[in-house]
Amino acid sequence: MKKIICTTRDITERKQLEEELKKSEIRSAEIVDIFEDITEQKQTDTERLKQHEALLHMGRSAAMNELATSLAHEINQPLAAILSNAQSILRFLDAEKPDMDEVRDALKDIMDDNRRISAVIKELRNYLKKGEIKREPLDMAGLLEEVLVLSHSDLAIRSITIQKAFDPNLPKVLGNRVQIQQVILNLVMNGCDAMEKAASTDRMITVSAGTDNSGNVLVDISDCGHGFSKTESSKAFETFFTTKPNGLGLGLATCKSIVESHGGRLSVRNNPDKGATVSFTLPIHTGNP
Repeated sequence: MKKIICTTRDITERKQLEEELKKSEIRSAEIVDIFEDITEQKQTDTERLKQHEALLHMGRSAAMNELATSLAHEINQPLAAILSNAQSILRFLDAEKPDMDEVRDALKDIMDDNRRISAVIKELRNYLKKGEIKREPLDMAGLLEEVLVLSHSDLAIRSITIQKAFDPNLPKVLGNRVQIQQVILNLVMNGCDAMEKAASTDRMITVSAGTDNSGNVLVDISDCGHGFSKTESSKAFETFFTTKPNGLGLGLATCKSIVESHGGRLSVRNNPDKGATVSFTLPIHTGNP
């Protein structure tokens, strides 16, 4: 009788053990499936992020293609001035009694022109570089000024004047420097393109910035062009929609994507008299500097 009880107990325990093992195998399989799902999702997210970054970089490159001529002018102009000043210095030094004040002034001009070229190249490299999307507290007034330096020659070549209406001490925002520069530059260049057929006396871009009542920095970029038609207003933010013969249709769509990823909003409206205004907001940074 004792042996039978032991045998029955052994069989029962073995069955329980088998059931536990089966449950464990099922749980293990479920865990493996979960990990596989997570891995696939991560791979999908990584691919989407890469595609998004590539699209942003393509948008920056397209904007820079439009600026290429003016940037060449922006660099060639100070280079020509450097050459001219260097030749003047040689003439001064060949004189029987060289005017050293003239030499010093010419050397200072050379240094200033060199700094100007360096500043343009630095902004260009920062704007075009690819890399980690890092966010940091940003000086919005400083970013606006940097973009206007990049677009200065293009505005001059097109006989477009710039009107600035923003406080140099705007609150900081948390964002990616290159992406916010991309938004500002795209909007300025779009305004320039909109005034292509306008009289030269009417060509003006107004860049204004301040704060709204919702804790945001608000930036308005206005032009004196033809404004938006109803169709253009409704499709303005669609990827690959463009009214330019050689446009890629990435400008406003990319700007909207960037601004919204920073917690802001982008909108367009026609001005009461002529032209249009594109506005975007970015939340004021309230954390540590």
